[in-house]
Amino acid sequence: MKTYTATLLTDHAAVLGEGPFWHDGAIHYVDIEGKQLLRLEGENVVVVYEFPRRVGAVVPAKEGGFVCALEEGFYHLSADGDDLTYLTDPEPGRTDNRFNDGKCDPFGRFVAGTMSLVDDNEGAALYSLGKDGSCQQVLAPVGCSNGLAWSKDQKHFFYIDTPTRQIVRFDYAAETGAISNRKVCIEIPAEDGHPDGMCIDQDDHLWIAHWGGWQVARYNPATGQKMEHIHVPAAQVTSCAFGGGGMNELYITTGCYNLTSEQRAEQPHAGKVFVCPVDAVGFPTATWG
Repeated sequence: MKTYTATLLTDHAAVLGEGPFWHDGAIHYVDIEGKQLLRLEGENVVVVYEFPRRVGAVVPAKEGGFVCALEEGFYHLSADGDDLTYLTDPEPGRTDNRFNDGKCDPFGRFVAGTMSLVDDNEGAALYSLGKDGSCQQVLAPVGCSNGLAWSKDQKHFFYIDTPTRQIVRFDYAAETGAISNRKVCIEIPAEDGHPDGMCIDQDDHLWIAHWGGWQVARYNPATGQKMEHIHVPAAQVTSCAFGGGGMNELYITTGCYNLTSEQRAEQPHAGKVFVCPVDAVGFPTATWG
């Protein structure tokens, strides 16, 4: 099995770095607990926007700015950062849930899911925000909605509900965004932690971040086989995304959420962003709208 080691990119530590995406020649990502959208410029981290509440995921909008899944619904952030406009909340009154990971599908929808703030019950769900602003529930019940990816032919959707330790594949309807024909394609052993965020390369292999597993690993979903792994010097590996001029660099986010002082001493780079050139090429970031 091929093994890589990730390289530290910046000294800035997020509390809970998540949701990286390549946009306008730079990696953007969120600090969920820090309530920020961040952009990496060389070794420097620039705060793009400070949100009033936790932010689970952000995606670029086709007409400019970003669409954001905040603690309690979807918002549009203007390109200049002056206006944060409410769009819709699919879980009104559910203060025990918050949005977590999300991405745009190849057809311009923002697909994002929720998780419980109080326990690991299955009271969360996966939603799709259409180009027209309509919002549909895609999947329920869910424990902790996390990684998402679409196959190269756009006919399949890969999904992670973290507590299950499974990556499942669905058939994906281009016209509606509906999913069907659930199939478990990868199972993560307990010693490797829990699957968190993920991305897909042009060979239809999945790169999966392992929360509690100190790694990102490449899997073949057709066989369930683990093919390669990247060692990351932080336990809370949260997500990954392809970027760079050739889209062959994997950018990796991590967290230092609720670590003890002893754990922080053992993991001085927890919460920081890492990069690793890999023998794979990713896809451009899909936009909403």
